[in-house]
Amino acid sequence: MPRRFSALLVFLSGAAVGVGAAHVEWGGARAEASVSTQLAPVSGQSPVSPEPVSPELVSSEPVPPEQVAQVQPRPDDDSTRLERSFRSAVSVRAGRAFGAGVLVADGAVLTAYHVVEGEPSVRVRFDDSEWMDAAVVATDTPTDLAVLRLDGPSPHSAPPSRSATELRLAEALLSVGSPRELGFSVQRGIVSRLERRFGDARYVQTDLPANPGSSGGPVFDEEGRLIGVMSFVLRDSEGIAFVTPIDAAAPVLARADVHLTE
Repeated sequence: MPRRFSALLVFLSGAAVGVGAAHVEWGGARAEASVSTQLAPVSGQSPVSPEPVSPELVSSEPVPPEQVAQVQPRPDDDSTRLERSFRSAVSVRAGRAFGAGVLVADGAVLTAYHVVEGEPSVRVRFDDSEWMDAAVVATDTPTDLAVLRLDGPSPHSAPPSRSATELRLAEALLSVGSPRELGFSVQRGIVSRLERRFGDARYVQTDLPANPGSSGGPVFDEEGRLIGVMSFVLRDSEGIAFVTPIDAAAPVLARADVHLTE
């Protein structure tokens, strides 16, 4: 008998939330089962419907010790580096939707595509600046990413980036967003799973708190290196959020002629 897997994605922006559905059927030996997983985005645009996905097999093998993060004391200069990275975060307004983003190069901001979908121009604001105009110069729906070009110089510098492939389980993460329009709110969490796939897209699973307005906000490691941007959460659940890794931004950044800070 066939079994059916249904996944519903919802994004985290500050306007109306949409839902996309994907269905996968596969052959089963005896029984028929139905699994429904609801994923919620953190922005106010219609979400990108995911490609059909199959449930992953959970391995019972132990995790190698070298893949589990160890808690280490942080030098004072790391705190200064973190503060500089936090200043690269922006609030984003696009029509009725609001979310967040991060400066990735002089005059260029990376955010979630569903925050700015359908809006050719948006407004962004750094924590210590006034609102400024920005244009959407490149988008990529499969990765749910967009690049904005600021109408003016950047008041801050872009943070260094770090590949998500270097992360370890339980490693600490920090996010900056505009949950419920409370701009530049910092949240703390950990890496819950190094990689979670939905169709061809790969995400980092985390327990970072996320609310409408968190979409597109930067996620850093404890040294202030950019890991990725917040994308969506699991609906009707707590502590299950997904980050689009900065590695996935390479195609859309290339189209915008933007180069990351190493």
